[in-house]
Amino acid sequence: MADDETAMQLGEDELRAIALYAASCARQALPLFESRYPADHRPRDAIEGAEAFGHGGRRTALLRSQAWAAHAAAREAQDPAATDAARAASLAAAAAYLHPKA
Repeated sequence: MADDETAMQLGEDELRAIALYAASCARQALPLFESRYPADHRPRDAIEGAEAFGHGGRRTALLRSQAWAAHAAAREAQDPAATDAARAASLAAAAAYLHPKA
């Protein structure tokens, strides 16, 4: 566990900015997933959840579930590009829960 001198603290505004940046990046990769799995909306839902948080929404159980669902989509995808795109969506939603170390 880090002591007070090495602990890095992120405020909610910083988490929102990180989530928006991650969602923007993931949204660019989303067509790689959706072209292979057009009926699977889990990565899109995770990106939209990250964007909602970034624009002032709350960190909720739904956002956490969206992150995990996109992660599951990444595990299930058989195409490497689709896997990476879904993983990016998962991490965008998970950005709301960052606890960084220095």
